[in-house]
Amino acid sequence: MLQCLRFKVVCDLRTVREQQRHPDLLPQDDSIRLLLLPVQAGTFDPELAMDRLRSGETDWLALDFFIRLYQQYLDDFGPVWGRIFRLIAAPTNLPLVFHCTGGKDRTGVCAALLLLTLGVREDDIYRDHDLSNQYNAQRLQPIYAKFTELGIGPEQAAPYLQAPREPLAAMLKYLHKAYGTIDNYLLTKARLDETTLAALRLNLLE
Repeated sequence: MLQCLRFKVVCDLRTVREQQRHPDLLPQDDSIRLLLLPVQAGTFDPELAMDRLRSGETDWLALDFFIRLYQQYLDDFGPVWGRIFRLIAAPTNLPLVFHCTGGKDRTGVCAALLLLTLGVREDDIYRDHDLSNQYNAQRLQPIYAKFTELGIGPEQAAPYLQAPREPLAAMLKYLHKAYGTIDNYLLTKARLDETTLAALRLNLLE
């Protein structure tokens, strides 16, 4: 299936532990280039999330935690987003995939920044983000069941398992306050240049 889709590049945003425990299963013929770009904010490693919950550590299951997490993804991983955007700016690297484990937080931040770069309205970015809840609904059911076994109900687990708007909205608000514009963020924190930004828009916009 992956060969049929003809991906050129896969960017793996998972932490080192996640990558080691569940390696990307790509074709062995080197037809797809794999880049390991771990994004881990502080000590929070999604691979250890269940271990933390089993030990009774549940205080991080809160929107405030994920609001801070998204801000860290923005402040601390500009070079990672910049590297992915440089790849996307070159047509020879397309189709390109970037992913994490859940496909909503690290992947969501990267997708939101890319859409913002292309001039997509924030309301549309939120609607795109909301689709994670729709498309992940079925695969989340057994995970909710595991949380229930630990005494953690759906409402408490939701900030982690769902894709709430609040962290993304807070991140975009912070971006405008701290960096002014998406271009200024990309030129400073992501270390891009005007030529790359122009190539991104030329290649991805109709």
